[in-house]
Amino acid sequence: MSYTRAQLDTGTLAWALTLTIRGRVYRFAEGALEVDDAGESLHFHPGLGEVVYTDRIGLPGEGVDDPAQEIEVFFSDDTAAGWAALAAGDLDLGDASGELALILVGEGWETREVLLAGTLEATRYGALYEPVGLLLSESPWRPSPRRFPPDSEGVTPDTWPRAASVGYSVDEGVYGVRYPEVVGAPGFRLPRDTATSYPAVPVALVEVQGANNSVDDFVGLIGRGVLACVGVSDSVRVRNLTQGFGGDFTPTAALDALGQAVTVVTIPVATLAVDVGDELWVSFLIPGQGGRMGPWGGTLRHAGDVLALYLIESGARVDSLALDAARRWLNGFEIDGYFNEQVDLVDVALDDLLPLLPVALHVGPRGLELIPWRYDATLADAVDHLDVDLEGGERDGDVERSPGAEVVNHQAVEYAWSDATGDYHGRLAYIPSQRFADSELQRNPYARASYTRYGEREGVAIQTDLVLDTATARGILDWRIRWWSQTRETVAFWLPQGRQALRCGGVVSVTCAEISWSRKVCKVTATDRTPGRARIEVVTLPDWVRDGT
Repeated sequence: MSYTRAQLDTGTLAWALTLTIRGRVYRFAEGALEVDDAGESLHFHPGLGEVVYTDRIGLPGEGVDDPAQEIEVFFSDDTAAGWAALAAGDLDLGDASGELALILVGEGWETREVLLAGTLEATRYGALYEPVGLLLSESPWRPSPRRFPPDSEGVTPDTWPRAASVGYSVDEGVYGVRYPEVVGAPGFRLPRDTATSYPAVPVALVEVQGANNSVDDFVGLIGRGVLACVGVSDSVRVRNLTQGFGGDFTPTAALDALGQAVTVVTIPVATLAVDVGDELWVSFLIPGQGGRMGPWGGTLRHAGDVLALYLIESGARVDSLALDAARRWLNGFEIDGYFNEQVDLVDVALDDLLPLLPVALHVGPRGLELIPWRYDATLADAVDHLDVDLEGGERDGDVERSPGAEVVNHQAVEYAWSDATGDYHGRLAYIPSQRFADSELQRNPYARASYTRYGEREGVAIQTDLVLDTATARGILDWRIRWWSQTRETVAFWLPQGRQALRCGGVVSVTCAEISWSRKVCKVTATDRTPGRARIEVVTLPDWVRDGT
């Protein structure tokens, strides 16, 4: 559980460290501590060194380190078996684990707030009664993420042709190809000409008979699983780039020779000329009835749904409640794309999707969290107000401003990528001023305000093969230009213990007279927790247009 500010303002906090070493449990606190656990008294031995635990959030587009805490413990006669296990000559502790928690003195064990639970390593030790250095760490990526799609989902002699397709064979050029994972409706329209589709996903000819389909139907695989387009009349367009022909088809669901679900198109005799070895591509014509089905209904296309599902399917340990809240926040962005090679879904989520979206990563006690990054936050969005002077707090260090060299006020995004044509069909840029009419160059007030202070600063174009929707491309630029066209300030304050109730990622306002801050809108980026006080680090959310500066 998490303690409220009211509980923390009036209660006394204590650290409670539980170690499990070679099957035995050892409990430590800074001083002797007794805690009731459903009628049983848990005794915590004195010997835990001073602990300050830092909880930190990554900034937008950045990853986040696995949480870890260095701990110093003094073993005594009562806990000597634990020291002996560490000093047995084998530094590999196997399945040794630990839990670091804060508990209000007098409260039951079930009320404790677990900050870190994970694996334990001995970093240093000496004789009994001398301090032992331990490292407690937790990774949401353990065990190693699963590869996706599975090894079995590929075109091999074991999967195609099917037993019932006597006389058919596989076009040898597609052996080894993974079944395409299709998200959204790639290729459904060109950004510059919304009435025209474009080739987006390769078709694998998995059942052919003879050199061409002038006598027999050919079967082309277009996606793994039963896609949303199955049974929808003329919902996909197949193009033969080799011969220059195309046609619209109704996809069907099928099972490969191993019984795995796939989506195929049957190319009838004389409907579309196809020879073995031809290069075929497909466009999904209906966004709502396109690729993979999502667990939340309909085509899996909303960015929050895609990001959440891939993190879940990766095998990572995730905080489902936090994930669901962020999923809804991000669902205004649309994803359309595919991949037909084996990948680590964590890489897809963090390397391909995360940089496009206004979201930050955080690893909490329940696993990986996605924190909505309210780049447009105002005072009305603040969950609390920190008045450093009124609360008897103090500033910890200088205010640090981000480098002006990082400012960008001319930012472009290139999207609607086609492997078939080898280029991006869409491009949109936010610029400080409109020098000539061009729908791809749009004047932006944040870019303009930044230009008056720093001159024109053109950033490297964002390139993505997961977006073809112009509204989504604009959404990507909206948050990035507001974040990167301005510098930001970071500072930390020591505040009373009750402020430990603040969570990373929350929007707050801050007043501190000595640095001339008055209700400045900020995000909490880190909290340092220790009994008696809290260190809160914040980053400003400047907005020249909002503030009129």
